[in-house]
Amino acid sequence: MDFMGIGPMELLLVLVLSLVVFGPKKLPEIAAQIGKIIAGIRRTSVDFTRELNREIELDKTDVVKTVKQLNELKRNPLSIFDEEKKDHNLKKEPDVLKNQDTPDNTPPPVK
Repeated sequence: MDFMGIGPMELLLVLVLSLVVFGPKKLPEIAAQIGKIIAGIRRTSVDFTRELNREIELDKTDVVKTVKQLNELKRNPLSIFDEEKKDHNLKKEPDVLKNQDTPDNTPPPVK
């Protein structure tokens, strides 16, 4: 049974030395402070791990999306032009704005 690479005899030796150095009155205070520090480190570690996993999932989602798009291009290379048409149609101005100068949507006179 090892605790952070320290065997039971080494752990007992550390406890006895700390009791001799700090005394029985200070030892509970020091143990409480060490406990708070360890709890803070664990909390920070959990938060960091959670955030790292979230970022990895976001990156993985982007990679999967890109791979799907590349596979679609591999199956249908001309599909890229379909996407450009869609983008172009979205950028065009609506028909209502085009024919504002002509009443009743009649074509403009040819000169």
